[in-house]
Amino acid sequence: MKKNLVCFWLILAMTLLSLSNGIYKPTQVYSAQSIVLKPVTFSSQAKSGTRYLQPVFETVIIEKNIIYRKVIDRRGIELQLKMDIYQPENDSLEKRPFILWIHGGGFTGGSKERMADRCEVFAKFGYVTASINYRLSRRYVDDMLDAIDDATVDARFAIDFIRKNAEKYRIDTQQILVGGSSAGGVTALHLGIEDTDWDKTGIKGIINLWGAFFGTEEEIDSKDPAVLIIHGELDPIVPFKLSVWLKDLLEKQNVPIWFYPFENTGHGVKSKGPYPFHYEEALFAYALVW
Repeated sequence: MKKNLVCFWLILAMTLLSLSNGIYKPTQVYSAQSIVLKPVTFSSQAKSGTRYLQPVFETVIIEKNIIYRKVIDRRGIELQLKMDIYQPENDSLEKRPFILWIHGGGFTGGSKERMADRCEVFAKFGYVTASINYRLSRRYVDDMLDAIDDATVDARFAIDFIRKNAEKYRIDTQQILVGGSSAGGVTALHLGIEDTDWDKTGIKGIINLWGAFFGTEEEIDSKDPAVLIIHGELDPIVPFKLSVWLKDLLEKQNVPIWFYPFENTGHGVKSKGPYPFHYEEALFAYALVW
């Protein structure tokens, strides 16, 4: 345990040092308890290390182009929406936490392949992960909210697909996180915050990378999942002030919020560490799974 603690703090120190270039400005972290190491179970094939904080698996099993929904879009065209699922190979843990990743692209472009690197490395950390395609309705609708709604509904169907197949993929349906960049972050936030007839049970956290919530203040309440926000203060596409607005409302409702604004940075915040994501994402996810 002592070695694990030393290793963890070294990783954290190196990560923060790599970001100390004048643009990184964390203003709030959930709590000191968020990063207390917790006991986890490893398979005999796993590398030594701390599961969920380091890569502990050498290889990943990838299933591509799984159809999770068939839907008629707003043009009357039938679509087959697909996902790719990533699992750590030779993992004996009975139930694993799950992260759904949603790509960006302004609801007009992009594909699930954009999140492939994130999915693969998080799987090596010990998660089951997936990346989805969804309806890109902004190509043919004028109202952005309609496009957001379509993407959010599709993401809900993706979560429902995972729930129905949880036994097959050995997923703990009470330990689900949803993350995305730009339009994907928008979708993740709407999935986690909007109150509809859809069951949000098991959604533990939302990773929002330079996206925003376009709902109303009344929709935000204390039952919402924890939220991580990473956003450039000079973003010309998704206004940074929307993240500040959301952070303030979540704080008022006592929803756990990890907020990382980046000075002198526009749309998209590049990772400065060794992984294809910000290490704060790994710390956030680790704080929520048990």
